[in-house]
Amino acid sequence: MKRYKFLVLALLIGALYVSCTEHEIALYDGAECINFHSSKIAYTFRDSDYVKGLEWVELAVVVEIQGDVKKSRDFCLTTEVNSSYTDKAHVEAEDKYTYTALDTITQSVTIRAERPEKVTTQEPWGVNIVFDVNNPLHRFAPGREDRRACKVEIHYKIRPDGWLSFFWGKYSDGKYLFMMDVLRKAYREIPLIGSVILAEREKVRTAYTEYLKTNPPLLDEDGGEIVFDRQ
Repeated sequence: MKRYKFLVLALLIGALYVSCTEHEIALYDGAECINFHSSKIAYTFRDSDYVKGLEWVELAVVVEIQGDVKKSRDFCLTTEVNSSYTDKAHVEAEDKYTYTALDTITQSVTIRAERPEKVTTQEPWGVNIVFDVNNPLHRFAPGREDRRACKVEIHYKIRPDGWLSFFWGKYSDGKYLFMMDVLRKAYREIPLIGSVILAEREKVRTAYTEYLKTNPPLLDEDGGEIVFDRQ
C-alpha cells in the first residue's frame, strides 16, 4: 500500500514538472521582447560639473531581452511624463539602438540628460524613458508591463561642505554660482591660506562691483542682496 502511494505521488510530481516546463517554454518561445533591467537611474550635477561647463551627462541604461533572440535586433527609446515629478527632466536618446549581446540577456546603452535650468533643493527633475513601440525602427514586441519604463531622476546640488560664513557671508546658491564664474574653481579648490583666500575674495568683490554697473543685485534665498564679507 505504501509503495502504491509512493508511485502515485511520483507520477503527480512528474506531471507537475512537465506542466511547469511546458509553461516556461511557452512563455519564452513567443515573440522576442525587451524590458528595462532596472526601474530607475539617477544623476546629481555638482559644483565641479558647473565649473567644467558640463551641461549634459551620458547615462547608462541596461535593457534585458525576453525570449530566444538569435540575431541582432534594433530597438528605440523615447520619453513620457512622470506625474510624480513637478519638473520634467530633459533626456535624449539615439534614433535607434541595436541589441548585439546575443551571448547574454542584458546590454547597456547610453542616453543623455541635461543639467536642470535651476539648482534644485529637495525635489529632483524627472521623466520616464520607455520603449518606442510605435516607431517603425523598433523590432521588439512589448515586454513585461512592470519593466516597460525606467525613471530618469536628475538632481542639481552645488552647496559645498564647510562653508565659511564668517568669511564669505551667508551662503546662497546665486552667490556661489557667481563665485565659480569668477574664480573658475569649486569651493574646495580654494586654498585655506590667508593671503590666497583673501586675494580670491577680493577678486570676487571687484567682479561683483563691476557686475552691478550693468546688472541688478543678486539676491539670496531670503530676497536679500548677497554680500561677500563676514556677517
